[in-house]
Amino acid sequence: MELFQKPEHPLLVFTDLDGSLLDHDNYGFDAALPALQQLKQHKIPVIFVSSKTLVEIETLGQGLQINHPIIAENGALVSIPANYFSPDDGQTDAQAQQLVHLGETYESIVATLTQIRATQQWRFTGFNDMSVQQIADVTKLDLTSAANAKNRQGSEPLIWQDSDEALTHFEKLLNEFQLSLTRGGRFFHVMGSHSKGDAIKFVLESYNTHDFIPITTIGLGDSENDLSMLQVVDQAVVIRRSDQTHMHAEHVKNVYYTQKIGPAGWHEFIDAFLMNYSSESLSVVKKGNAHG
Repeated sequence: MELFQKPEHPLLVFTDLDGSLLDHDNYGFDAALPALQQLKQHKIPVIFVSSKTLVEIETLGQGLQINHPIIAENGALVSIPANYFSPDDGQTDAQAQQLVHLGETYESIVATLTQIRATQQWRFTGFNDMSVQQIADVTKLDLTSAANAKNRQGSEPLIWQDSDEALTHFEKLLNEFQLSLTRGGRFFHVMGSHSKGDAIKFVLESYNTHDFIPITTIGLGDSENDLSMLQVVDQAVVIRRSDQTHMHAEHVKNVYYTQKIGPAGWHEFIDAFLMNYSSESLSVVKKGNAHG
């Protein structure tokens, strides 16, 4: 499959985590590290876009020394680091971390699910129903990470334990409550009427508002909850899943399907993409700011 054309503008990389940058089974990312290092050398921001909670993603970012905007809980939350868009000349006041809620509150989502369960008798189990230990058991996370996964602000992962027919009715009823249902790599996710794509548009508008030069975007994902992300980026990348399949992305333009799985597929694309370039800077910079 032919790769991509050289972009005319600096790059932003938006990436899903579980099953994409992170291995689906053990959450490892060693296979992607060389590509991450290349992006760092080019000063290309890597922006995490995940169903994970904000604290989960912040912990990962700290470990990888990546400090860029974060899109958490499938777009329910956008976090912009403190002083991220501030000039580096020290002439403006310090800016605090910006945390934007694009969806419903976690409390309202749980209340709606409780009401639906009471009236419809459908069988499902959400994170709110589980202890930290139970979440650790189903996710294979350690207890600290499982506690971070339970610390939710705008979406509820759940295990559906009823029929496909009931699931269809469940989704329709959620829509009547202005909620939506999306399928991730492990769970269904109940959230407000927002998506990863909506959150990416918000981040891009933030770059534009702060006078950054035009940007070319890449999006990498493996599951249906990544489709809205892939639909709004310039270059979409569908990562091969651990069962050797690709999700269907027939309504997405400019799609590259990786041959390798998970983080190895992530590295496959980024490495091939960057090999098309010379040593010229691809970093995202402000207009007139040549040093980035």
